[in-house]
Amino acid sequence: STRPEVMQYFDTVDEVLGQMTPGSMLDCDEVPQFQDAAEKYVAAIGEDDSVTNSTGRPRPVCELGAPPHDVPGIWLSPAARRLKALGESHYCIPTITNVHGWQAAQTMQKAGYFDVPVCLIATHDWERLGR
Repeated sequence: STRPEVMQYFDTVDEVLGQMTPGSMLDCDEVPQFQDAAEKYVAAIGEDDSVTNSTGRPRPVCELGAPPHDVPGIWLSPAARRLKALGESHYCIPTITNVHGWQAAQTMQKAGYFDVPVCLIATHDWERLGR
């Protein structure tokens, strides 16, 4: 497939993971704001395959990163999940947040509402990667 023109402005998720320090990506369950963000996402957007309610409380469904970042720490928006199913997850827009999940709720809601293929990653390296 042809690379969408907008992707010239973004690194791929694999490129971002390659720039991260090994062990710096956090498991989604370790990020306090991700849990709150999932609840707000369900309230605003509704339930879909990017959140689960298996524990009685909405929580994000996160994917494993590539080694050495092999923890479930990448939240894929519904649009990003569709791209992954087509084998085109490299068109996902990597979005970095800090260990607290700063702006996670807003990012998740906007990605869901506007159907943007976002891959949200919480990392200790967030400040270095944002430069």
